[in-house]
Amino acid sequence: MVSNVFHGRKSAVSLSVVVIGGGLPGLAAAFSLQKAGHSVVLVAEIKGASSTSALHVPPNMVKILAEWGVVGKISEKAFVCNGIDFVNFESDELVAHVPFDPTLVEDSGSPFLFMTENELYDSLYDITKGAGVRILHETSAPVISRKEDHVTLADGTILPFDFLIGADGVDGIVRRFLISKERPQRRVPKSVYSSAFINGSKMRDDPELASLLDTETVHVWMGSSCSVYGFPLNGRENYTLEARITPVPEDGNVADLQNIPDESSPQSDRLKKLISLSSSFTSVCHTELEPLDAWSFPARDGHIVLLGNTAHSLLPGSTSHACLPFEDAQILGDLLSRLTSSSHECIELLLNAYSTLRIDRTHRMHTSEKVKAELMTLDDGITQYHRDRTLRAVARRMTPKLSLASLSIADGVFQQETDEEEEDGADIKNMMLELWNYDARDEVEEWWLRWVLPIQRSEGVRNRANSIGKMSPEHGLAGSPTKFTIVDVRQSVEVESW
Repeated sequence: MVSNVFHGRKSAVSLSVVVIGGGLPGLAAAFSLQKAGHSVVLVAEIKGASSTSALHVPPNMVKILAEWGVVGKISEKAFVCNGIDFVNFESDELVAHVPFDPTLVEDSGSPFLFMTENELYDSLYDITKGAGVRILHETSAPVISRKEDHVTLADGTILPFDFLIGADGVDGIVRRFLISKERPQRRVPKSVYSSAFINGSKMRDDPELASLLDTETVHVWMGSSCSVYGFPLNGRENYTLEARITPVPEDGNVADLQNIPDESSPQSDRLKKLISLSSSFTSVCHTELEPLDAWSFPARDGHIVLLGNTAHSLLPGSTSHACLPFEDAQILGDLLSRLTSSSHECIELLLNAYSTLRIDRTHRMHTSEKVKAELMTLDDGITQYHRDRTLRAVARRMTPKLSLASLSIADGVFQQETDEEEEDGADIKNMMLELWNYDARDEVEEWWLRWVLPIQRSEGVRNRANSIGKMSPEHGLAGSPTKFTIVDVRQSVEVESW
């Protein structure tokens, strides 16, 4: 339930927060900080989802949405994925069927969902507005003051802030405001991501295609320079294709999968049929940016914080693309729900924790996603051969009860995976576990218990030993004014100062 966000804990001081960016990351940030007890204004360019693309919603993101109270509203039409079918891009032959181990799903406590961005946007917009966030729709980009901590809108409205949250993307005004011309960001085009939707009624007449609408797995066609993901959406009324093409074509874009470079063209009749039925193509040239050292920056009297793809270059269509901004929002809100003072020292501590926790996690996930993307587009040869054998090793590890049919078979002869391939298979499963089992709430709580609570306790004991009957809880060590007081709800204790 929404009332249980952060266990009902709210900051004792309400700070003024302005969020720039009305997409999913901006809504997530606004909702999280409002529930943390702050006063939030969201400045959005338009009302509506920023794209029509599909969302990969792994279990770690489902956990956050469940705590926020939106899972029930979006799960009816969401596609619940139970595994992956890896298929050869040219021959359409099944390389490996990797079911999701039921115990892995049970351990994570949530399913793996696919849905449209519009479906999630509408629900998230409603709960964000219902939480009390003031949402302003602006057609012109606001102006950030360099002399004072405020944002000026096109009509002259001034929005002062203690926190400015940049959730408007890598090319948005917040990042441009922070990254000066003296610190240019190196941009390296890596791949083209292109997506398209197919009306399911066009597939029902063809038994070969109709079966794709009724599947419980995602299909991944793996080629030497192009990979294509396919899965049903909208209550299986539609089907979507997501293609990643490497290297980047000379024009830097692909407007239509039917016009992809010849070396990436599929030979599979089934995939050709799907592409011929596709419409409404959306293409994005993915550019990798150099990572930032921190995601929070001091303003004149406030703070500027980056979140989602404003802070890091997300790989479009990847498993982590949608979930990382929600993790950012959950952790930032959780940390700032623990404030009982607006002192600079207290806020700096929590913002440093935000940068530390998110930069490390994001780096690992981006590395993982790049490895997975590269694995799907290996050139023909020995490397691709071992990739396929490794996937079969993963299938074996993910299948609770093995049968002869589930084992790796090539040319009718059983092929025993090598120890190295078995180890790689274990690594891939562990990579999935790291993504799925991640809990943003636990991450903050672990940091709190490891770094904050011991100091709180030691300082609190020293305070009590030295000042029983002499000093009120509003004073700190040696009688000095308290910098900040923080309440740990889990331990149900109030520590005097540290």
